[in-house]
Amino acid sequence: MHTSGTVAMKQLDLKLRRGVFYPLQTFSATSELHFSDVPFCIETLNKDDSKLLQRLAAAMGSPYYMINTEQRQALHLSAVFINNFTNQLYRIAHELSDSKNINFDGVKIPFAAYQKKNAYDYPLLETQNYKLKNFLTKFFLELYCLLIHQGPPLQSILCPTSRYLLFPHF
Repeated sequence: MHTSGTVAMKQLDLKLRRGVFYPLQTFSATSELHFSDVPFCIETLNKDDSKLLQRLAAAMGSPYYMINTEQRQALHLSAVFINNFTNQLYRIAHELSDSKNINFDGVKIPFAAYQKKNAYDYPLLETQNYKLKNFLTKFFLELYCLLIHQGPPLQSILCPTSRYLLFPHF
């Protein structure tokens, strides 16, 4: 049995019964974990193994989903975008705030609450399109990229990302 989000089923040892029990969760030593909040992705070749892993997930109070390798890898990549990239964007926002003597702890809670509300209350594409129509134009984007005083490292993140927000299909 494997717990990876990225390893394909065909890469597992052919001599053994193969399966994946993938928790769709980023684990942290500082965060309390409730398995009832952790969905598990299950992939097996054997129906008995599938039933066993379903019972294990149910015993932990966890939701579970039967998925294939390609679906699991896409979920893993989605999780990387949502978690890892978001964490880095918060780090950048913290550094920008610090550079202007702004207490980031005072503003990160409203930022996080707004992001959570958007993620749960609105279709994400509609939310982004609304933001684009109201806040981003090609002129504004180019001007914004020129005005960033933090230099090339931040520009290398902001400019391509903003262009993608304006033109997601190109």
